[in-house]
Formats: sequence, C-alpha cells, structure tokens
Amino acid sequence: MTGSKALRIPTPPTMQNHGNYIASICEIVRWLGEKAEGLGVNVFPGFPVDSLLVEGQRVIGVRTTPAGLDRAGEPTGSDAMPAMDLAAQVTVLAEGTRGPLTQAWLEWQEVASENPQIFALGVKELWEVKKPLDRIIHTMGWPLPRDAFGGSFMYPMSDTVVALGLVVGLDYLDARFDVHEALQRLKLHPLFRKHLEGGEMIEWGAKTIPEGGFYSVPSRRHGDGVCLVGDAAGYVEVSSLKGIHYAMHSGVLAARQIFEALKAGDTSQAGLAGYSSAVDSSVIMKDLRQCRNMRLAFKSGFYMGGAKAVLMTLTKGAFPGGK
Repeated sequence: MTGSKALRIPTPPTMQNHGNYIASICEIVRWLGEKAEGLGVNVFPGFPVDSLLVEGQRVIGVRTTPAGLDRAGEPTGSDAMPAMDLAAQVTVLAEGTRGPLTQAWLEWQEVASENPQIFALGVKELWEVKKPLDRIIHTMGWPLPRDAFGGSFMYPMSDTVVALGLVVGLDYLDARFDVHEALQRLKLHPLFRKHLEGGEMIEWGAKTIPEGGFYSVPSRRHGDGVCLVGDAAGYVEVSSLKGIHYAMHSGVLAARQIFEALKAGDTSQAGLAGYSSAVDSSVIMKDLRQCRNMRLAFKSGFYMGGAKAVLMTLTKGAFPGGK
C-alpha cells in the first residue's frame, strides 16, 4: 500500500483462511469462563498478581497485589484489599507478552533461548459503521517506514461493527515513529476511509506481541510446580498471524500433563517435563520451525525481506540454509 493507493496481491499461502470463522476473543474467553465455572472452576477476575510464591526451587502459588493503599502502604478506605496468597500444586503462567512473573521465573531458573525475543505493538479500534464490510483486509507498506515490519487489518465483526488495527515490530530505527499516530493516518487512506466515513469509534485498545518465533522460545517451558503457555512462552507465528491458536493448544497440552502429574503425585520438573516435550512434537513447534527465519528476514528491509519470505515459504524454511 502507498500513501494514496492500494495494490492487491495474491494471498500468501500462510494466510489462506477461507472457510474459517471470525470471532471476538473477548467473547470467546467470556464464554469459556462460564463453561469453566459451570464445571466447578473458581475464576477470580480483576486480581493482578504481584509475585510467585516459592519454596526452594519450587513454585507453590502466587501472591496477589494489594489494592486501595496509599503511597505509604496504608489503606485509603473500607474497600482496601490486602495481598492474598493462592497456593497450588502447579501454577500455569499465561500472562502474555513479557509478563513479570514469567520473566522472573526464567531469570531465576536461568532458562534461556537461542535468540532474544522480538516484540511488536498492535493498536486496534472497533468502529460502528454505516454499511457492512464484505471482506477481510490485510495490508503491508504505508504508513510504515521501510525498516519497520508490520501491517494493518480490517475485519467485519458484524454488519455494523468492524475491527481496524495496525501491528508494528518494535525494532524500527526511528525513535520518533509513533504507532498510534500511524493508525490515525491509516484511517484517512481511501481504502479504509470509505468504510469508516459516517461511523463512530466505540472501543480501542493495544497489545504487545512476541514475534521472535522458533529460536526465541525458551529451551524449556516447565519447572518444579510451573508451566508456561501461550504468549508467555513465545508461541506466535507471524507469517500466518497465529498466536491465539497456539495459546489454546499449549493450554490443552499443559492441562493433560498436569493431570497426569497430579495422578502420579509428581509435579516436579521431571513430572511436568512431558509438557515441553508435547509442545516440541506438536504442530506448534512444527509451524514455528518451518517459518523460523521469516521474521528475521525483514531485518534486511521491506522489499528484500519480502523476497526472502517468499523463498522461505516455498522451501518450508530450508532457505537460506544454516539454522
């Protein structure tokens, strides 16, 4: 996409999603939460966690963040809430990108990855529009600088609501570049403006995304009394825009191994090792390996990166050789 035009290209093989459904992840999570509660699971929304509870090398639960305190740590009213300790035989860290508990555990246990993680910032708006959007739109190019990796999207959520957003890798060189400001310029482009005119923004938000891929996944995602799933473990494949898929799948694999560990009475690092092994032999790491250098290819710039990405897709990661 240029500043005034949009040139259509064939859909990349990694983004072929014909026949799939579009859904709001917030609504899916709410629905799953109701199902979980119906099965007897206790769900405590609105309680940020401050730290891990540990005993030796073992994670034994979490401590919530106290609420309603002033700067001196004193209660400000009757609604003040002290910190609470929640004990568990196994704690699953699913706190998303660079969560403080995940980072603390990785550093404490000296668990590393071959490459450092690469992060992106996604900004998104929901718009109420006057006419239905009859297609899905993905773009690359403008308004991003050529040294930035990313793109935009527009999805129909209903006949009157569309989701519009821009995702940009945070390794661009110009410190003055503003992702939020770029989204505002994007909305003025003829491709998007015709769908938004007369409409109204009803919600907005932002999220960071781990884009490093195969070589940025920690060498193990389990330990004594703990497992890492989803974005916390770096399970995102950028060329196919898959992250939620892998988060859910890794959660299923973690649940299966935790169940077996509880039955065996062994939730140690050895007892939970089957989780990392299951992920490593699953479609998650298979997909990440096939596209292991896709994101790094764009370190060469937009055009050279695009050419490398095509060859990597055709060879399922064999090009350019080496790792």
